[in-house]
Amino acid sequence: MPFASLLQTSVAGGNSNALALQGDGVFLPKLNTASRTGLTLTASDSGLMVFDTTLGNQFIWTGSGWESIPSSGDTSNTQVVFNNNGVLEGSPNLTFDPSTSKLTVGSDVLAGSVTLGKGGSSVSSNTAIGVSALVSASATASSNTAVGASSQMFNFTGVGNTSLGRQTLSSLLFSGSDNVAVGYLAGSTVSSGSSNILLGRSAATETAASSNQICIGSTSYWVGTNGSPSTWWAGASGAIGYWRVIINGIPVKIPVYAD
Repeated sequence: MPFASLLQTSVAGGNSNALALQGDGVFLPKLNTASRTGLTLTASDSGLMVFDTTLGNQFIWTGSGWESIPSSGDTSNTQVVFNNNGVLEGSPNLTFDPSTSKLTVGSDVLAGSVTLGKGGSSVSSNTAIGVSALVSASATASSNTAVGASSQMFNFTGVGNTSLGRQTLSSLLFSGSDNVAVGYLAGSTVSSGSSNILLGRSAATETAASSNQICIGSTSYWVGTNGSPSTWWAGASGAIGYWRVIINGIPVKIPVYAD
């Protein structure tokens, strides 16, 4: 039959609480946070244990301060446990998902939600920082670095892409590799091109599938390519490509010849 008994305990300052034995369990003294932290305790009281009814977890007096006992109700599944002034606790705004190796920091902690991780399950050597960065990466996507919300969000199998800025290379799909994009929306229209260097806000290649191009300048579309001149430009005889430069809003094409 279950039984109950009380053991009287006392601490420095004349405070006393009851330790209750109930069946096979033990009830620690119950205090709210204000009462617990208001106790007058010394080093000789080390080992005193109470249950904090405000925080819903157990605490132990170390002789110099209070520490919470791990896994005693101060955190839930996937929450990262941290030391908050001697209290081990978790926060729903700081979680880690072991199935995807992602650390998530909630929007009320930073200005906008941020996800840190490798981008998807079973992917190799990828680094992703930002909401939905590399979120679609498959097992064959590797050596990609995506920093910024939605950066490389549709990069499924690409290799060796580097992007910095929100929505950089955000349309990159299956075959695009070895691209470098820096700046908000840089390379956001590139879907399958490779080996492009795109610097500046909204910097873009000539077409979504263009490769080996250099684009420098915020929305100015300075482009160079080592491919053949575009069919819509009757380039100079012998030219292997061209530089397209926008001057005062007017596109100017400069032919490029082999050295």
